[in-house]
Amino acid sequence: MDGAYTIIIEGKNVSERKLGDHTEGSLLSSSVTVLSNVENNGMRTVVLTRPLKGASPNHYSFEPTTLKLNFIAAVGQALTFGPHNQAPHGTGSLTLWPAESPVCLCVQPAAPFGQGSGRVVYLPTGETVGFSAGRCPPTPRGSLLAQRNPTCDLRSYVGGLATCHHGWYLLDAEQELPWEDQPLVYYKKFRVYFQEYNASHHKQIFRLDWGIGAGGNHDEYDVPQCAPGTKVEECNHTITGTWTPIPANAPKTHLVALHHHCHAPTCLRVETYNNDTGELLCRTDPVYGGTGGYVSDQARFDEPGYIGTPSCMWGSQEDGLAPPPLMNNMTIYVVAVTNNTYGHHGEMALPQAMVTQELL
Repeated sequence: MDGAYTIIIEGKNVSERKLGDHTEGSLLSSSVTVLSNVENNGMRTVVLTRPLKGASPNHYSFEPTTLKLNFIAAVGQALTFGPHNQAPHGTGSLTLWPAESPVCLCVQPAAPFGQGSGRVVYLPTGETVGFSAGRCPPTPRGSLLAQRNPTCDLRSYVGGLATCHHGWYLLDAEQELPWEDQPLVYYKKFRVYFQEYNASHHKQIFRLDWGIGAGGNHDEYDVPQCAPGTKVEECNHTITGTWTPIPANAPKTHLVALHHHCHAPTCLRVETYNNDTGELLCRTDPVYGGTGGYVSDQARFDEPGYIGTPSCMWGSQEDGLAPPPLMNNMTIYVVAVTNNTYGHHGEMALPQAMVTQELL
């Protein structure tokens, strides 16, 4: 115990010493503040405070980042220093934790953000869905992981497409189910155009998803709410992704259509660029019915109450279209911009590419 910093309780008196080699050592100037000193049924409880930094080189200085503090405790047999003999004494350690924030007590280090995985259980029925690690790719393939988007990790996930299943109500436990006797009704309108098949110029196409959200084909993410007081026009949230979807050695693959799938009411625009040249391949801005939509001189294509997201198309110059770009070894850059006046879950930023491998 030679050189140990010691706090000594002697009844109502509290002192500090630097002990010698089996001697009382030297008395130090007081640096502690006694908040309470109470004796009850032979048990004395003393509460005191002290600055982290020692008042002198002989006072112990505590490190604020050290979470474990080793100590020696001993009970004296008299008011004079001497051997403890049969008096209680021994060693121990204190584990320190933050006082004003939650702390996870784990046997092993927690997985890095983005690697939290497990299952989501729907309590009313016991149904479960899996939640895998690595839902959000690292930069530059995506930006959600660097933004610590809650959708990337089960420990921060608060709801969205992964938990959107038939018959599931996504409410907090204390919330009552609203409108249980009033099913929500909504309408979709589709227009389907066709031509009789002509082998001389019709080509087989197939779809590829080039999303920049989390979870593969689900491709969802959270739109965090902007700071209170921010003007609506300034409440924008942006995510990006850069990668090469078609390898150089793949069969020649041409892009013939690109539809940017995103959700109202947050979606402002989605853009896809040729990152090698900076050329804008496609930009989607939602079109609101009644504002001069797809075909402004035909009212049947411009109905109020509907929202459209136009597709970009390539094809024959005779039809007024640009030639389909060759995608092999092209690095693309996708940008999705949403309004975040309010926070949203389950947003999507999903370019749906229609490609063909039948062009020369």
